[in-house]
Amino acid sequence: MNTTKEHIIDLQLELLPAYAEYILAERLEDYVRTLYAFSLELDIPLMKFFASLPEKEILRMSKEGAIEFLSAIRDRRVEQYIETSRSNWVRNQLPRISREDVIVEDISLINYARKRTMRAFLPDYTKTPAEALKVTDEIDRFILTLDATLVKTYLAIQEERLRLSNEQLQKREQQLLEAQSLSKIGSFEWDLTGSGKSSYTPEVFKIFEMEKENSLESFLNDVHADDRLKVKTALEKAMNDGEYECEYRYTRRNIQKVLYSRGKVIFDKGRAATMVGTVSDVTEKANLIRQLLENQELSKQAQALTNLGSWKWSIESDSIEWSDEMYRIYGLEPQSEKITFQRFLTFIHDDDRNRRIAEITEAVRTGNASDYIMRINPHRGSEKVLRGKGRVILDKAGKSVGMLGTCQDITNEYNLTNELRRKNEELLRKNRDLESFNFIASHDLQEPLRKIQLYSNRILGEGGERIPEPLMKYFRKITQASNRMQKMIEDFLMFYHAMNTIESVESLRLNDVVAEACVGLKNAIEEKQPSFTIRENTALTGSRKHIVQILMHLISNAVKFSRAEAKPEIEIVSGREVAADGKVYTTVSIRDNGIGFDPQYATRIFELFQRLHSHDEYSGSGIGLSLCKKIAEDHHGYITAQSQPGVGSVFTVFLPES
Repeated sequence: MNTTKEHIIDLQLELLPAYAEYILAERLEDYVRTLYAFSLELDIPLMKFFASLPEKEILRMSKEGAIEFLSAIRDRRVEQYIETSRSNWVRNQLPRISREDVIVEDISLINYARKRTMRAFLPDYTKTPAEALKVTDEIDRFILTLDATLVKTYLAIQEERLRLSNEQLQKREQQLLEAQSLSKIGSFEWDLTGSGKSSYTPEVFKIFEMEKENSLESFLNDVHADDRLKVKTALEKAMNDGEYECEYRYTRRNIQKVLYSRGKVIFDKGRAATMVGTVSDVTEKANLIRQLLENQELSKQAQALTNLGSWKWSIESDSIEWSDEMYRIYGLEPQSEKITFQRFLTFIHDDDRNRRIAEITEAVRTGNASDYIMRINPHRGSEKVLRGKGRVILDKAGKSVGMLGTCQDITNEYNLTNELRRKNEELLRKNRDLESFNFIASHDLQEPLRKIQLYSNRILGEGGERIPEPLMKYFRKITQASNRMQKMIEDFLMFYHAMNTIESVESLRLNDVVAEACVGLKNAIEEKQPSFTIRENTALTGSRKHIVQILMHLISNAVKFSRAEAKPEIEIVSGREVAADGKVYTTVSIRDNGIGFDPQYATRIFELFQRLHSHDEYSGSGIGLSLCKKIAEDHHGYITAQSQPGVGSVFTVFLPES
């Protein structure tokens, strides 16, 4: 995260230092109690972290903070105070709280409480209206500057948190995909509402022998006719109780497989909305199981390879026969002890034991055994999750005399499904957080700025000769600063929407999109009168809205960063280029004869909020080129920059040909 010190406006405080000295010397205790009362009245969110402290301790801490705050004003060290506050926040050196605990409401409400408290003692300090007005103005300017600096810091911290979170999620997702490829297990998030928001990992398409998503009807057509009803029944059951599990035969492209799928349905207001789960190709396991019935030796090898054991229970003698792999699954040496029904029950997890007993009892009573999943605590090793299949053995009279079946260790697969569900829930939460932040940026942050701009403009328009020129100068600076903040918020929202918006692509003509971009830059173009050279060698493929956005930002920069002694000359050329990996790209190059920049910054300029020039030299928020990079990457392309100081710059956008 960029922690470079922000430029802070010289506040030129004249009367406020003396007022701060007055409060420190004569009204400090009143000041602390008044600030505490206002903080409780405003219900500042951060106050909850101090709720467990006695009021005396809170007032003591508040007094220390007030002395530091007022002393900085008295000693004319406000710029140092603001920078120290910002730096302590960035370096996570806040008292009793973490920097992530601070939300945007805390900034505005705390500073508002400070402003109210500072104003509260003015009537006792001076009876001169002009002096009171000037002190009030200096309080407002100081608080406004502090507010703006801390809000920028808040945005930088949030952007850093978002970047780190995305990196961690991407790393975890890559690890999961690699694990799926190795284990031949695919995961999916199947949208059940019809909105078309399903997602599948590459292994799913490989298992189903598909190149794109198919409909449910098409999928069922590829299921073996004898298993189709079983799959439909399992799906219908999942829509009611939320649990889906089914093994079935599947044929596509003349390739027959045995697939096993397991999932969990997520409900929204009682309606099935999404199924999250896994599908695995168990053809080899199924074939090995079939061979197991034909050859005892092959059966042992199959069980070892698939971590699947077989068992047989004789009810009358209460004896259970386990294969070698069953012993290994339960953490025992093969054939190391005789297994009885009671001994078997001791391995079952306490929370699953009664359910499994009920399932076995029902199978013996009805003669029909169902598949099952249960957890065990093996003799050696950690907890495992097992999936089993069973069949009841009947005598000639139809009485249940035993059971036999298979059991498989599916711990890794089970944990993967749970991890996918957790990951899905985490992504949903982060999306909600982003939507909340977008709402705050769209409404809560912009409304105070609009009022600042409104009242500053009224003062500038109506003040006339009644307000001294120095004060008018400060109001103009307030207007300029708030306008910059407004532009930054608007650009940030534009970046956010570009990040969360997918537009359809189409074939575009360079002349058309350049003309559309220039319409949005009418004022800048009329002022600088640049000359344009457009050479269209090939058509473009992309989202019209986003390609126009890229061109607007790059043309705007070419005009903005032109040299004073030379008329802006802008050359825009489309072409084709073959990359080293053989991939073909359509290119759009925007060349100018502007001031240029040092080539060492050719990568840095595309980072969010990065600027090479101060606000006093050139306007802007540092978001435009980041937006260009994001749009290019969303088109599966990229953007580069080449430049020399005093010569000009060339920005090239690479868009893959469809």
